[in-house]
Amino acid sequence: MNIKKTIFLLVCLIIISSCSSKTKQVALIVKENGQAVSNEECNSFIKNTATQELLKYGRIIFTPILLAVSAGTVLIPVISANAALDTQDRLNASKLAEKCNIKSEIKTGKDIAFDVVKGVTLGIITSGTPGLNSTPLPTD
Repeated sequence: MNIKKTIFLLVCLIIISSCSSKTKQVALIVKENGQAVSNEECNSFIKNTATQELLKYGRIIFTPILLAVSAGTVLIPVISANAALDTQDRLNASKLAEKCNIKSEIKTGKDIAFDVVKGVTLGIITSGTPGLNSTPLPTD
């Protein structure tokens, strides 16, 4: 395996291990503050954090696989699905913050939309265009 592929795989492993859903991040803030114990609605939202984590890891793992297998033909549907799942995660995180009274994490619809657009843009920029980074064939 060449050095570029090795570095790429290493970076991917670091990113996957350090990423968590926004819902989990807010749940950790709630637990650190100790506010979840007395509020039943808050506790029920925290119990659903695992579902958001599974969706987040599934997106991280399967997006590049789908794009590689399809040679990029499903780029727009994959981006759309990821944006929808990211929006859902951020909405859940904001509802969790509201139920658990973490005012700094309550976001408006406009804030959530802006964060999702930033994430999609970053994803497009970092993924590049499939097939354009292949090595050209030598000519005689």
